[in-house]
Amino acid sequence: MGKARHNSYKREMLYMATVSGKQEELVIELENGEKKKYTLQHPGARAGMELRDKAVGANGAMEQTKLWEGLMAKVIFIDGGKRTNWDYWEEEENFAHQTEVFKAASNFLVGKSNI
Repeated sequence: MGKARHNSYKREMLYMATVSGKQEELVIELENGEKKKYTLQHPGARAGMELRDKAVGANGAMEQTKLWEGLMAKVIFIDGGKRTNWDYWEEEENFAHQTEVFKAASNFLVGKSNI
């Protein structure tokens, strides 16, 4: 039994090494033709799981606000590594595409990237 646990841990560590720090660029074209670039960076298998776990409410349902806060803190970056926050998304030009960015970031986090 101890050996199986060790092998499982080893596989997890190998998986983390392949996803932690992995990046993809997301480019959103605004109505005015301007392009906004976002860098999605994977926090690693364990950190990604913890991010999703923290977003689950007492009733077992995913709480979107908590999920988005985790994505802002750990996955979505702009301008050479700056994090986004609620103030950033309050700006009208950013608000218009926030759902698209968060959906892409959430999919990226679980390995379902469609960028």
